[in-house]
Amino acid sequence: MDYLDRIQSIVDTSRLRRRIGPTAGAVIAICIQAQYYYFYLGNGVTEFTAIEFGSVTKLFTAMLVAAAIVSHRLELESTLCSLLDLPSRQGDSIRISDLLTHTSGLPRLSLPWFKHFSNDPYAHYSELQLLSYIGKRGCVRPANQTYLYSNLGYAVLGATITHCYVWGYERLVQDQLCRSWGVPEITFSYPDGLLAPGFSRSGALATPWHWKAYAPCGALRGTASELMRVLGLITDRVGLSKDFYDLCDRPIDRRAIGTQIGFGWMFDARSNFRWHNGATGGHSTFVAISGRPKSYLSILCNQQLPAEVTDLGTALAGELNVTEPAQEGICEWI
Repeated sequence: MDYLDRIQSIVDTSRLRRRIGPTAGAVIAICIQAQYYYFYLGNGVTEFTAIEFGSVTKLFTAMLVAAAIVSHRLELESTLCSLLDLPSRQGDSIRISDLLTHTSGLPRLSLPWFKHFSNDPYAHYSELQLLSYIGKRGCVRPANQTYLYSNLGYAVLGATITHCYVWGYERLVQDQLCRSWGVPEITFSYPDGLLAPGFSRSGALATPWHWKAYAPCGALRGTASELMRVLGLITDRVGLSKDFYDLCDRPIDRRAIGTQIGFGWMFDARSNFRWHNGATGGHSTFVAISGRPKSYLSILCNQQLPAEVTDLGTALAGELNVTEPAQEGICEWI
Protein backbone atom coordinates (compact mmCIF):
# COMPACT_ATOMS: atom_id res chain seq x y z
CA MET A 1 0.00 0.00 0.00
CA ASP A 2 1.53 3.35 -1.04
CA TYR A 3 1.30 6.60 0.92
CA LEU A 4 -1.85 7.95 -0.79
CA ASP A 5 -3.61 4.63 -0.32
CA ARG A 6 -2.71 4.72 3.39
CA ILE A 7 -4.11 8.24 3.73
CA GLN A 8 -7.27 7.24 1.84
CA SER A 9 -7.66 4.22 4.12
CA ILE A 10 -7.35 6.40 7.24
CA VAL A 11 -10.07 8.72 5.91
CA ASP A 12 -12.33 5.86 4.80
CA THR A 13 -12.16 4.06 8.15
CA SER A 14 -12.41 7.17 10.34
CA ARG A 15 -15.06 7.74 12.97
CA LEU A 16 -15.75 11.08 11.26
CA ARG A 17 -16.84 9.36 8.06
CA ARG A 18 -19.16 7.05 10.00
CA ARG A 19 -20.58 9.78 12.22
CA ILE A 20 -21.06 12.79 9.92
CA GLY A 21 -24.71 13.59 9.25
CA PRO A 22 -26.44 13.53 5.84
CA THR A 23 -26.67 17.34 5.67
CA ALA A 24 -23.09 18.07 6.82
CA GLY A 25 -19.69 17.77 5.21
CA ALA A 26 -15.96 18.04 5.80
CA VAL A 27 -12.89 18.90 3.78
CA ILE A 28 -9.52 17.38 4.60
CA ALA A 29 -6.71 19.45 3.05
CA ILE A 30 -3.24 17.90 3.12
CA CYS A 31 0.09 19.25 1.94
CA ILE A 32 2.88 16.66 1.61
CA GLN A 33 6.20 18.26 0.81
CA ALA A 34 4.59 21.20 -1.02
CA GLN A 35 1.99 19.14 -2.97
CA TYR A 36 -1.71 19.43 -2.13
CA TYR A 37 -4.41 16.79 -1.80
CA TYR A 38 -8.09 17.26 -0.91
CA PHE A 39 -10.49 14.68 0.48
CA TYR A 40 -14.21 15.30 0.97
CA LEU A 41 -16.72 13.68 3.29
CA GLY A 42 -20.47 14.24 3.31
CA ASN A 43 -21.99 17.15 1.46
CA GLY A 44 -21.53 20.86 0.87
CA VAL A 45 -18.05 21.62 2.28
CA THR A 46 -15.04 22.30 0.06
CA GLU A 47 -11.75 24.14 0.54
CA PHE A 48 -13.62 27.35 -0.35
CA THR A 49 -16.37 26.98 2.26
CA ALA A 50 -16.27 29.40 5.22
CA ILE A 51 -16.25 27.71 8.64
CA GLU A 52 -16.03 28.94 12.23
CA PHE A 53 -12.48 28.15 13.41
CA GLY A 54 -13.38 27.80 17.09
CA SER A 55 -10.30 27.28 19.26
CA VAL A 56 -7.93 27.20 16.29
CA THR A 57 -8.26 30.97 16.85
CA LYS A 58 -6.04 30.48 19.91
CA LEU A 59 -3.08 29.91 17.57
CA PHE A 60 -3.56 33.42 16.17
CA THR A 61 -3.88 34.86 19.67
CA ALA A 62 -0.67 33.12 20.74
CA MET A 63 1.12 34.39 17.63
CA LEU A 64 0.05 37.92 18.54
CA VAL A 65 1.84 37.35 21.85
CA ALA A 66 4.95 36.24 19.96
CA ALA A 67 4.80 39.40 17.82
CA ALA A 68 4.45 41.53 20.98
CA ILE A 69 7.47 39.82 22.54
CA VAL A 70 9.57 40.39 19.43
CA SER A 71 8.58 44.09 19.46
CA HIS A 72 9.46 44.29 23.20
CA ARG A 73 5.93 45.16 24.32
CA LEU A 74 5.93 42.30 26.83
CA GLU A 75 7.91 39.22 27.87
CA LEU A 76 7.03 35.59 28.47
CA GLU A 77 7.50 36.11 32.20
CA SER A 78 5.57 39.41 32.34
CA THR A 79 2.78 39.23 34.94
CA LEU A 80 -0.88 40.11 34.61
CA CYS A 81 -0.65 42.42 37.60
CA SER A 82 1.98 44.55 35.91
CA LEU A 83 0.43 44.50 32.43
CA LEU A 84 -3.18 45.18 33.45
CA ASP A 85 -2.38 47.47 36.39
CA LEU A 86 -4.12 45.16 38.85
CA PRO A 87 -3.28 45.08 42.56
CA SER A 88 -0.90 42.28 43.55
CA ARG A 89 -1.82 39.74 46.20
CA GLN A 90 0.20 37.27 48.19
CA GLY A 91 1.44 34.43 45.98
CA ASP A 92 2.88 34.04 42.49
CA SER A 93 1.21 36.23 39.88
CA ILE A 94 -0.05 34.66 36.66
CA ARG A 95 2.48 35.14 33.85
CA ILE A 96 2.04 35.32 30.08
CA SER A 97 3.71 31.90 29.79
CA ASP A 98 1.10 30.44 32.19
CA LEU A 99 -1.76 31.71 30.05
CA LEU A 100 -0.20 30.38 26.84
CA THR A 101 0.31 26.90 28.27
CA HIS A 102 -3.00 26.61 30.18
CA THR A 103 -1.17 26.44 33.52
CA SER A 104 -2.51 29.68 35.03
CA GLY A 105 -5.09 27.97 37.24
CA LEU A 106 -7.90 30.00 35.64
CA PRO A 107 -11.02 27.85 35.06
CA ARG A 108 -12.31 27.00 31.61
CA LEU A 109 -14.92 29.78 31.79
CA SER A 110 -15.69 32.75 34.03
CA LEU A 111 -18.48 31.16 36.04
CA PRO A 112 -21.22 31.79 37.10
CA TRP A 113 -21.87 33.79 33.90
CA PHE A 114 -21.60 30.67 31.74
CA LYS A 115 -23.36 28.31 34.13
CA HIS A 116 -26.25 27.96 31.70
CA PHE A 117 -25.05 27.97 28.09
CA SER A 118 -27.27 29.51 25.44
CA ASN A 119 -27.22 28.82 21.72
CA ASP A 120 -24.83 31.77 21.36
CA PRO A 121 -22.91 31.57 24.65
CA TYR A 122 -20.20 34.20 24.18
CA ALA A 123 -22.21 36.94 22.47
CA HIS A 124 -22.93 39.14 25.48
CA TYR A 125 -19.89 38.84 27.75
CA SER A 126 -17.93 42.10 27.53
CA GLU A 127 -14.30 42.90 28.20
CA LEU A 128 -15.45 45.10 31.10
CA GLN A 129 -17.10 42.06 32.70
CA LEU A 130 -13.97 40.00 32.03
CA LEU A 131 -11.62 42.50 33.67
CA SER A 132 -14.02 42.92 36.57
CA TYR A 133 -13.99 39.15 37.09
CA ILE A 134 -10.17 39.02 37.05
CA GLY A 135 -9.96 42.03 39.37
CA LYS A 136 -12.17 40.30 41.94
CA ARG A 137 -10.53 36.90 41.56
CA GLY A 138 -7.00 38.25 41.53
CA CYS A 139 -4.01 37.22 39.42
CA VAL A 140 -2.52 34.66 41.79
CA ARG A 141 -1.40 31.37 40.27
CA PRO A 142 -1.94 28.35 42.53
CA ALA A 143 1.26 26.65 43.65
CA ASN A 144 2.25 23.61 41.55
CA GLN A 145 -0.52 24.33 39.05
CA THR A 146 -0.72 21.75 36.27
CA TYR A 147 -2.43 21.80 32.88
CA LEU A 148 -6.05 23.04 32.94
CA TYR A 149 -7.46 24.00 29.54
CA SER A 150 -8.87 27.51 29.86
CA ASN A 151 -10.87 29.59 27.39
CA LEU A 152 -10.91 32.22 30.12
CA GLY A 153 -7.10 32.22 30.13
CA TYR A 154 -6.97 33.01 26.41
CA ALA A 155 -9.67 35.67 26.76
CA VAL A 156 -7.46 37.32 29.40
CA LEU A 157 -4.44 36.85 27.15
CA GLY A 158 -6.28 38.67 24.34
CA ALA A 159 -7.30 41.50 26.68
CA THR A 160 -3.68 41.82 27.79
CA ILE A 161 -2.41 42.11 24.21
CA THR A 162 -4.99 44.73 23.27
CA HIS A 163 -4.03 46.64 26.42
CA CYS A 164 -0.38 46.63 25.29
CA TYR A 165 -1.21 47.93 21.81
CA VAL A 166 -4.34 49.97 22.65
CA TRP A 167 -5.93 48.39 19.57
CA GLY A 168 -8.88 46.05 19.21
CA TYR A 169 -8.27 42.31 18.87
CA GLU A 170 -9.51 41.97 15.27
CA ARG A 171 -7.37 44.89 14.12
CA LEU A 172 -4.34 43.27 15.76
CA VAL A 173 -4.95 39.95 14.00
CA GLN A 174 -5.25 41.74 10.68
CA ASP A 175 -2.38 44.23 11.08
CA GLN A 176 0.14 42.07 12.90
CA LEU A 177 -0.50 38.72 11.21
CA CYS A 178 -2.92 38.31 8.31
CA ARG A 179 -1.85 41.27 6.19
CA SER A 180 1.81 40.35 6.68
CA TRP A 181 0.92 36.92 5.28
CA GLY A 182 -1.34 38.31 2.56
CA VAL A 183 -4.40 36.49 3.93
CA PRO A 184 -6.74 39.30 5.06
CA GLU A 185 -9.80 37.11 4.43
CA ILE A 186 -9.39 35.35 7.80
CA THR A 187 -11.49 37.45 10.14
CA PHE A 188 -14.39 37.26 12.54
CA SER A 189 -16.27 39.76 10.39
CA TYR A 190 -17.28 37.04 7.92
CA PRO A 191 -21.04 37.57 7.54
CA ASP A 192 -23.17 34.78 8.98
CA GLY A 193 -24.82 34.37 5.59
CA LEU A 194 -21.49 33.37 3.98
CA LEU A 195 -20.79 30.64 6.52
CA ALA A 196 -21.65 27.02 5.86
CA PRO A 197 -24.78 26.20 7.89
CA GLY A 198 -23.66 24.48 11.07
CA PHE A 199 -25.14 21.38 12.65
CA SER A 200 -25.07 20.10 16.21
CA ARG A 201 -23.76 16.66 17.11
CA SER A 202 -27.29 15.29 16.74
CA GLY A 203 -27.66 16.91 13.30
CA ALA A 204 -29.93 19.81 14.32
CA LEU A 205 -29.31 23.19 12.70
CA ALA A 206 -27.01 25.27 14.93
CA THR A 207 -26.72 29.03 15.41
CA PRO A 208 -23.41 30.73 14.52
CA TRP A 209 -21.52 32.00 17.55
CA HIS A 210 -20.69 35.66 18.13
CA TRP A 211 -18.00 37.06 20.38
CA LYS A 212 -16.94 39.94 22.58
CA ALA A 213 -14.40 39.40 25.38
CA TYR A 214 -13.90 35.75 24.46
CA ALA A 215 -13.07 36.51 20.81
CA PRO A 216 -9.38 35.51 21.28
CA CYS A 217 -10.58 31.98 22.10
CA GLY A 218 -12.63 31.18 19.04
CA ALA A 219 -13.98 34.04 16.93
CA LEU A 220 -12.08 33.68 13.65
CA ARG A 221 -13.73 32.39 10.49
CA GLY A 222 -12.31 31.38 7.15
CA THR A 223 -11.87 28.62 4.59
CA ALA A 224 -9.55 25.63 4.34
CA SER A 225 -7.86 27.29 1.37
CA GLU A 226 -7.04 30.38 3.46
CA LEU A 227 -6.00 28.34 6.48
CA MET A 228 -3.68 26.18 4.37
CA ARG A 229 -2.04 29.32 2.99
CA VAL A 230 -1.33 30.43 6.56
CA LEU A 231 0.07 27.03 7.53
CA GLY A 232 2.28 27.08 4.44
CA LEU A 233 3.63 30.54 5.28
CA ILE A 234 4.31 29.41 8.85
CA THR A 235 6.23 26.33 7.70
CA ASP A 236 8.16 28.42 5.15
CA ARG A 237 8.73 31.11 7.83
CA VAL A 238 7.57 33.85 5.45
CA GLY A 239 6.14 37.34 6.09
CA LEU A 240 7.32 37.79 9.69
CA SER A 241 10.71 37.83 11.39
CA LYS A 242 13.06 34.96 12.19
CA ASP A 243 12.75 35.84 15.90
CA PHE A 244 8.97 35.50 15.62
CA TYR A 245 9.15 32.03 14.08
CA ASP A 246 11.88 30.91 16.47
CA LEU A 247 9.45 31.60 19.34
CA CYS A 248 6.45 29.96 17.69
CA ASP A 249 8.29 26.83 16.57
CA ARG A 250 9.22 25.54 20.03
CA PRO A 251 7.43 24.34 23.16
CA ILE A 252 7.33 26.61 26.20
CA ASP A 253 6.41 24.03 28.83
CA ARG A 254 8.68 21.03 28.35
CA ARG A 255 7.66 19.21 31.53
CA ALA A 256 4.73 17.36 30.04
CA ILE A 257 5.19 13.76 28.92
CA GLY A 258 3.96 13.20 25.36
CA THR A 259 2.20 16.47 24.54
CA GLN A 260 4.09 19.69 25.21
CA ILE A 261 2.66 23.19 24.79
CA GLY A 262 4.02 26.22 22.96
CA PHE A 263 2.54 29.38 21.46
CA GLY A 264 -0.92 27.84 21.12
CA TRP A 265 0.41 24.64 19.58
CA MET A 266 0.22 21.23 21.23
CA PHE A 267 3.47 19.43 20.41
CA ASP A 268 3.26 15.66 20.05
CA ALA A 269 6.89 14.87 20.81
CA ARG A 270 6.52 11.16 20.06
CA SER A 271 4.98 11.53 16.59
CA ASN A 272 6.80 14.76 15.62
CA PHE A 273 3.94 17.12 14.83
CA ARG A 274 2.16 20.08 16.43
CA TRP A 275 -1.57 20.60 16.36
CA HIS A 276 -4.67 22.36 17.64
CA ASN A 277 -8.37 21.73 17.29
CA GLY A 278 -11.54 23.75 17.67
CA ALA A 279 -15.33 23.63 17.78
CA THR A 280 -18.37 25.88 18.01
CA GLY A 281 -22.03 24.98 18.26
CA GLY A 282 -22.10 23.72 14.68
CA HIS A 283 -18.54 23.55 13.32
CA SER A 284 -15.33 21.59 14.09
CA THR A 285 -11.73 22.17 13.01
CA PHE A 286 -8.24 20.72 13.25
CA VAL A 287 -4.82 21.88 12.03
CA ALA A 288 -1.39 20.28 12.26
CA ILE A 289 2.14 20.94 11.05
CA SER A 290 4.42 17.94 10.59
CA GLY A 291 8.09 17.79 11.49
CA ARG A 292 8.62 16.83 7.86
CA PRO A 293 9.40 19.88 5.65
CA LYS A 294 6.47 21.57 3.91
CA SER A 295 3.92 19.08 5.27
CA TYR A 296 0.75 20.14 7.09
CA LEU A 297 -3.00 19.64 7.09
CA SER A 298 -6.36 21.07 8.08
CA ILE A 299 -9.82 19.60 8.55
CA LEU A 300 -12.92 21.82 8.48
CA CYS A 301 -16.35 20.34 9.19
CA ASN A 302 -19.78 21.97 9.52
CA GLN A 303 -20.96 19.66 12.30
CA GLN A 304 -20.05 19.66 15.98
CA LEU A 305 -17.87 16.54 15.94
CA PRO A 306 -14.62 17.71 17.56
CA ALA A 307 -13.53 14.31 18.90
CA GLU A 308 -14.01 12.62 15.53
CA VAL A 309 -12.27 15.45 13.65
CA THR A 310 -9.35 15.39 16.11
CA ASP A 311 -9.00 11.61 15.92
CA LEU A 312 -8.77 11.78 12.14
CA GLY A 313 -6.45 14.78 12.23
CA THR A 314 -3.94 13.23 14.62
CA ALA A 315 -3.93 9.97 12.65
CA LEU A 316 -3.22 11.84 9.41
CA ALA A 317 -0.60 14.07 11.04
CA GLY A 318 1.28 11.02 12.26
CA GLU A 319 1.10 9.54 8.76
CA LEU A 320 2.64 12.68 7.23
CA ASN A 321 5.93 11.83 8.90
CA VAL A 322 6.20 8.43 7.21
CA THR A 323 4.84 9.16 3.73
CA GLU A 324 6.97 9.28 0.61
CA PRO A 325 7.14 12.48 -1.47
CA ALA A 326 4.28 12.98 -3.91
CA GLN A 327 5.11 12.39 -7.56
CA GLU A 328 2.22 14.29 -9.15
CA GLY A 329 0.16 17.38 -8.54
CA ILE A 330 -3.17 17.96 -6.86
CA CYS A 331 -5.40 14.91 -6.38
CA GLU A 332 -8.97 14.93 -5.16
CA TRP A 333 -11.29 12.27 -3.75
CA ILE A 334 -15.00 12.65 -3.14
